[in-house]
Amino acid sequence: VVGINRRAAWLAPLRWFLRQNLAVQILEGLVAGILVGRLLPATALAPLSDLGDGFIRLFQMPVLPFLSISLIAGVGRLQLGQASRLLGRSALVLLCFWLVVLLAVLLVPLGFPSWHDASFFKPSLLQAPKPLDLTELFIPVNPFAAFAETQIPAVVLFSLALGIALIAVPRRQPLIDVFDRIAEALLGISAFVARFTPLGVFAILATATASTALVAMEQEKVVAVAARARAGSAWGREAAASAS
Repeated sequence: VVGINRRAAWLAPLRWFLRQNLAVQILEGLVAGILVGRLLPATALAPLSDLGDGFIRLFQMPVLPFLSISLIAGVGRLQLGQASRLLGRSALVLLCFWLVVLLAVLLVPLGFPSWHDASFFKPSLLQAPKPLDLTELFIPVNPFAAFAETQIPAVVLFSLALGIALIAVPRRQPLIDVFDRIAEALLGISAFVARFTPLGVFAILATATASTALVAMEQEKVVAVAARARAGSAWGREAAASAS
């Protein structure tokens, strides 16, 4: 009985935490991560770095397949006239978006004054920048490679092309239903991973806070060494002047 009571006492805070709202849990994980990162050294929090990276990867894992399958199913269930109007409006919106981005790129630098500053030599300055190949970015030779390399424009174009091709396929509805079920399963994966968001936020902020504190300590050491060197140099000059 005593053992059962002790176990219930240990599990009481966990049950209280799980009964809270997810937003409150995330906020508590955020605060706990900052406190743990400030109190513990970065070497002790090294396992939490892998935990945070794993959480981010799990959260990103179903995003690209869900985007592709949703586009295929959404476009594939349309009629040919509906698809033509939708593509025309989408092309117009995309063209307007590109024009806004181009104007922003051209006009934003005009709002800053021009100044000249020194630059350090880096070996990368001798290397010619890799040219941007829009054809390779938007038109995938291998769609699976586009998925593996997370080339979102190529994935979107492939999904749209496959969805448009499904419009002309007879008896396509069973295949579209399969795509809908797969999309629901991918949403289920995201919902399941979202339950562990407080733990992921705790791990990410704990490691980030600890690494930031470590960098600040190293900078303080450099400043202290420089101050000591400056003080020693001034003392040496004073000693030389008094000796002469």
